[in-house]
Amino acid sequence: MGNKASAPPPPNQCTTTQSEIQQLNLSLQQKQQALDTCNPGQAQARRDVVAQQNSQINVCAVAAQDLSQLTRDTVVKQQQVDNCDPQAALRRKIAKAMAENQAFVDAQQSRKTITTAAINRTIELCDQITSTAKPLIEYDIELKEQIKVSKEALSKNTQTERKYRRLFLDGEPQESIGVPGVRTSDDRIMLSFWICYSFAIITVTLVVLHLSGIQGVKEKIMTGVLSYGIFMGAAYASIVYYG
Repeated sequence: MGNKASAPPPPNQCTTTQSEIQQLNLSLQQKQQALDTCNPGQAQARRDVVAQQNSQINVCAVAAQDLSQLTRDTVVKQQQVDNCDPQAALRRKIAKAMAENQAFVDAQQSRKTITTAAINRTIELCDQITSTAKPLIEYDIELKEQIKVSKEALSKNTQTERKYRRLFLDGEPQESIGVPGVRTSDDRIMLSFWICYSFAIITVTLVVLHLSGIQGVKEKIMTGVLSYGIFMGAAYASIVYYG
């Protein structure tokens, strides 16, 4: 079953409700009168406030009504004037439109001025930041250049130091100290090199002589000594030239 709309109350019930409301209002008035009788000053002050509020309400209502009437009268009079002189009406409307347009232009110009000032302040701030950071950037570039020059000088000094150290050691500064040929660490390294190199040349020469098929002992000795001398001379020349 669907919901059914409630039926309106019977007339007798409405009459009874209105009677109850009237009785309640009457009781409220009687209570208020009894309270005013107990405190006449307060009652008079309350009546004065109510009267003042009603008076202000009436004054505002009358003023609003007068303003509305004056507005309507002004519109009517203006229509009458416009009907008498259409050209004057047209000029007035044009002047009004121009005034409104000028007001709009002035408002936009004011906004443009404010926006331009803000942009100029931002540009000025950026210029200040750039001018402040410029010495730092220049110092960073100069510092990098100095580091580059220092690295190049360090590398060059290292090479020069090695060169003069080699010349110093070649001058045999400790000639009278220690066993000849092993006085310094470089001498010991060179001695080790020559020993290993000699054993390597001898081994390679023997292998080559064995595989070459040379029969005579004298021929083998001559070939071995010649090969040994060639390899040793080549090694010494390389050390002297590239060392």
